[in-house]
Amino acid sequence: MLADLPFWLKIWNKGVDIATGVATNTISVGIIALIAIWTWRWKRKRDLKHEEDKQRQQHAIAEELAAKKRAKDHLDRVSALRRELGPLADRFASAGSAGNAEQLQKAWDTWVAWLEASQLQYLQANRKILDSWAVYSGKFQFANSNQTVSQWAEKLTPQVRSTQLRPE
Repeated sequence: MLADLPFWLKIWNKGVDIATGVATNTISVGIIALIAIWTWRWKRKRDLKHEEDKQRQQHAIAEELAAKKRAKDHLDRVSALRRELGPLADRFASAGSAGNAEQLQKAWDTWVAWLEASQLQYLQANRKILDSWAVYSGKFQFANSNQTVSQWAEKLTPQVRSTQLRPE
């Protein structure tokens, strides 16, 4: 029966077969391409999310290390301030035991200068001490008796020792 077909019809049928094969292959390649593109996009999205998580984790670690360093630096600063404060408070005690008004004034001036240099003068407890002694602050040296100097030094020494060294 195939042999009975005219030549042009045989060529036509062969062309249809070729076109069908090309169309089938094109559709197959398109489907494969769509699957490849979808897989590539999914992998890219997954990789970007992974990279973002990795960066977030690195940032969190860096923040944690920075916070630890700030805390250590703060503790070191408070420790250094505490070491500096001891001799300052001792100056008040020695001025009181000697009853020397000039030593008390120098101790007061030194402590106030230390507060300002350490940027502690505006902390609440320190401000309270400064304000409570504001009337006498420049006049310690003019005290009229050794007993007055001793009393002031007795009151000032524990207050100076309890200087606030960090914000609360």
